[in-house]
Amino acid sequence: VNEGDWNDDDNDGIPDAEDDCQFGDSGWTSAELTDHDGDGCRDSSEDDDDDNDGIYDEEDGCPIGVIGEIIDADYDGCDDILEDYDTDGDGVLNEFDLCPNGAQYWGEFSVDHDGDGCRDGDEDDNDDNDPYLDLDDDCSDGATWWTDLFFDHDGDGCHDVFDDEDDDNDGVLDVDDSCPHGVILWLSDAASDQDGDGCLDSVEDDDRDNDGILDVDDDCSMGMSDWTSTTLNDWDVDGCNDASEDSDDDNDGFADSMDQCQRSVMNPDDTTDLDNDGCYDFIEDTDLDNDGIESSIDNCEQNPTSGWISTITDDADRDGCHDLTEDADDDCDGILDGNDSCLGGEYVFSDLDQDGCDDETQDLDDDGDGIPDSRDKCPTGITNWNSNKKNDMDRDGCMDATEDTNVQMSMIQLLTSNSVITAGIVSMTVILLAALVLVQRKRPVARGAQDHTARVESIMNDDWDIERQPVEKTVEDLTDIGYSPEVARAILENEELVRDGEI
Repeated sequence: VNEGDWNDDDNDGIPDAEDDCQFGDSGWTSAELTDHDGDGCRDSSEDDDDDNDGIYDEEDGCPIGVIGEIIDADYDGCDDILEDYDTDGDGVLNEFDLCPNGAQYWGEFSVDHDGDGCRDGDEDDNDDNDPYLDLDDDCSDGATWWTDLFFDHDGDGCHDVFDDEDDDNDGVLDVDDSCPHGVILWLSDAASDQDGDGCLDSVEDDDRDNDGILDVDDDCSMGMSDWTSTTLNDWDVDGCNDASEDSDDDNDGFADSMDQCQRSVMNPDDTTDLDNDGCYDFIEDTDLDNDGIESSIDNCEQNPTSGWISTITDDADRDGCHDLTEDADDDCDGILDGNDSCLGGEYVFSDLDQDGCDDETQDLDDDGDGIPDSRDKCPTGITNWNSNKKNDMDRDGCMDATEDTNVQMSMIQLLTSNSVITAGIVSMTVILLAALVLVQRKRPVARGAQDHTARVESIMNDDWDIERQPVEKTVEDLTDIGYSPEVARAILENEELVRDGEI
């Protein structure tokens, strides 16, 4: 009992009329540090609401805060105006909270993507706090707290750097888009974007087929896509793929199907490509008249557009000259065809009698004297004469007057070498023999003598009245064994003369 001051029973300095703990602890004095709300209850042992705000200290965020009735939306014991830095208790301080007086105590249970203190589900209509409301935002849960439209090229609410994989929203991902910040509000397809590179053909793409050749220089600007023109696949660099698009790879005006030089280094014209084969005459073309014979060995290139091609049939010596119309020496042996006994023959290495026949392989009468080499003792002797009994008495192929050193003429041979003398001798011999026969027949034959009449007659018949034998050989027979027609005819004529007794 406080006998000194009957109005303060516990002697704490608070009159009993104001003391909520009139009979409480004694021996202490109420002060701000011991009795924050001055209610006469000792804070440390008696008062369970030190600031007397109606919130027990154990639940009070501000147990020694503003005293008495306060504005406390979140019932945390802190005065919203004077004490509470998070009025709605959502975990976001009021200075950062766009909804400071919003829904209470939801921080651990709901989503606030941008951390603006507004619950996404029912408070926040711009969850990522970008320039677009969620209704118009393709990335409402994307990058937060950005405002510069530079980072959203297509205006879809997706940050180009962090969220948007198709910045211009054309349907082509940025990694494949050659115009990632190009025209917007269109979708890439075959009609609008031929090569699918993300560039609108009509306004952005200057290489529609993406071959490396600008459309202004590309002859196939709408051709095959997604290949790179090089001289390996586009020789004339016209933007047309040689294998699949270009029918004139070197762009010389000659279709590849007719062009002998499909990859010319220069474009020939009427004066530089005389045979119209697509090859530049003085640089590429080794056959200027296109007859199959290289110019270096072609003797007839004056008609480059004839279309004629040399074959063994019409150009026997393959000199590029047509045998019928251009070549006066078909086998190129140096003997004009009019004097050549072996037309169309092989190349002539040696030709003694200049008859156009090679002595080693074709000519059976090398010196052309009418005597075959097999019987000719002078096969390489004087040429172009015909052997007969007048000039070659022994018919050995050697001209008696100049070549034959082995001629031994008997009187009879000497006499018979002249036809007039021969005829006289024959006539006289016949007369003498006839007279001898008559005399012999008139004379009696002596006993033991032999009658030579029959023998003489036999000799005469055998030697001077020889029956003419027909010529059995023909020109064809002789040409079959290798003689030229001219030589064969000479041989047969010679045999006829012999048989007729004219030589």
